[in-house]
Amino acid sequence: MLDKNSQDPNETPSAARPIPAVTDKTEREKWRRLPFDGPRNFRDMGGYINQDGKAVKWGVMYRADRLSALTDADMDYFKRLNIRKIIDFRSDHERKEAPSRTDTLEDTQTLWMEVFEGGAFVEDMWRSLFSGDLSDAGHLHDMMKAANRRFVSHHNNVFANFFKLLLEEAKPLMDYLHPVPRDMAQFQSENMRLVRKTTLDIKCNVKILLDAFQETYHLKSIHQKTVDRFLDHLGTHIELWPNGHSRMVTPHRDPDWVDPGVEGLPEVETVGEVGRVNNFSYNIYPNIVCPPYASGNSLIIFWPKTINTMEIEVVWVAPDWGDGPLSDVWDTRLGNFDKILEEDTQFAEQIQISVESDGFQGTPLSYQERRIYHWHEHLDRLIGEENLPEGTRIEPLMAPYIMDPYASEAGE
Repeated sequence: MLDKNSQDPNETPSAARPIPAVTDKTEREKWRRLPFDGPRNFRDMGGYINQDGKAVKWGVMYRADRLSALTDADMDYFKRLNIRKIIDFRSDHERKEAPSRTDTLEDTQTLWMEVFEGGAFVEDMWRSLFSGDLSDAGHLHDMMKAANRRFVSHHNNVFANFFKLLLEEAKPLMDYLHPVPRDMAQFQSENMRLVRKTTLDIKCNVKILLDAFQETYHLKSIHQKTVDRFLDHLGTHIELWPNGHSRMVTPHRDPDWVDPGVEGLPEVETVGEVGRVNNFSYNIYPNIVCPPYASGNSLIIFWPKTINTMEIEVVWVAPDWGDGPLSDVWDTRLGNFDKILEEDTQFAEQIQISVESDGFQGTPLSYQERRIYHWHEHLDRLIGEENLPEGTRIEPLMAPYIMDPYASEAGE
């Protein structure tokens, strides 16, 4: 007879079990209840929509039952989920009766927050359930709703501490974004007004277009009649920053050149000379590209939809233009941008077809593409080496080139 910790030969091997957060977006709901052999209600809490229309991230928070029933294969699967903190709401008696196997994991912290609903209310509910008369199903339904409400209202301090614990290790947003806000401060984005917001559906994996926005040597072939006329891609300077962020600075071919799409528009006076005679492009990890200008910024946001489809969201903001209408010059500026974006996306679908072919064996990257390598290297770190499918991990090479341009000022 097998004891509860023995490996059942009929168990599904850990490596064959999917992790919703790293599966195709269209398949995640199918695997919301993770295929553990012991626990029967181990679920990923990702994908739920709040009242503002925003969704909980997949692979961040799970709810589970019976961690005492984890098999050996289950334990391997649990480790692949990279869970670092467990909140156990059971009573002391319950924990002693069925200790969690995860208590032995060195890299996982377990905290106990006892929630127990007892007394006359529970006794009344059990009497109704076992009375033998289930004709009043509506009454039982109301009792269950009341029980769930009481769990929150009677234990609000416990649940408040629960959410506090969830957030306490989250890095402050400004710390995560550093040094991007510091470097972009001269453009005063926080004081700008919305000009336009558009979206565009593209039939390719999101990383295909993200990669294309991390280098400039394609200007010579893709943007011959547009961007290449005024930007010198051979002079591009690249900086790799912490947390996957990076910056690319490309000089104007003529320092005196002025974009006809910005003439006469209000400008931010704090933008220095370097910011006026060069094109800055920030990659705000993981999915935002921002080329700021003294006359306005565009945020180009890359959203994955499925494994081979994506959406580009473009948000344009500009210095306050007063109470009157937006200048007609913006028609020229936005028209020029739309043309450039069309050039950038025109071959995306064909590239997707190419990378899906049996003949595609990967792409070598040059020093001009180190921002691409930096992006993918950081993605591997976030996913965790143990969670990467075999053969997909890239060799970490960029660490010697990652710098904080403001570290010396902070005395670091």
